[in-house]
Amino acid sequence: MECGGRITFEHALIYAGKQINEKFAILPVCEKHHAVNRYQDRGDFDKRLHEWVALSRLFQAEESYQEEMRKKYPRAFLVWIQRLKYLNTIYGNYNPTESI
Repeated sequence: MECGGRITFEHALIYAGKQINEKFAILPVCEKHHAVNRYQDRGDFDKRLHEWVALSRLFQAEESYQEEMRKKYPRAFLVWIQRLKYLNTIYGNYNPTESI
């Protein structure tokens, strides 16, 4: 996948109308794949891919961290489980050694 521009930070998930500021949900992506600056409106931004990476990171984290997030985002947690199952049908299972 060809990248371009500097690294920016994408907030991959929204909860209660606000960006989630948790480590698992903030992804470093290049300007091209974040669709900012000179890459805006090119169609290289794939929000579903970013959601898939963020949710995969969450559900591969330690159980204690997952439990902390379950308590912090109780209404979203079950939705996230279903969303990850759906996104896995599109992208496969997440391999953290692969780049996005």
